[in-house]
Amino acid sequence: MDIINSHEIEELDFQNQINEDFYFIDITTQQRNNKKCWTIISNLTGKEDKIKDFMQKAKRKFSCSGSIDENNNLRFTGDHKNDLSELVQSEFNIKKNRIRLH
Repeated sequence: MDIINSHEIEELDFQNQINEDFYFIDITTQQRNNKKCWTIISNLTGKEDKIKDFMQKAKRKFSCSGSIDENNNLRFTGDHKNDLSELVQSEFNIKKNRIRLH
């Protein structure tokens, strides 16, 4: 059993606060053809099952297709930036100021 003094606990709390302060979720659109585009969510962290459930829910709600690429970015067909930002806020309990729309 390790003994941790109060100074180490305060330092750990400070590190967690720093990580939360610099954590943002980016939602961008990327043009793929003349009229078609992708909506990409990056920096979304969480359990893999929860992210997959979110993906399925978003695909059903917005009637679009989507995938998870090799960098763990979520890609949806169509421009759904504003709708996806609201869904991310409700599903992952993330404040609005932590989501950046590009």
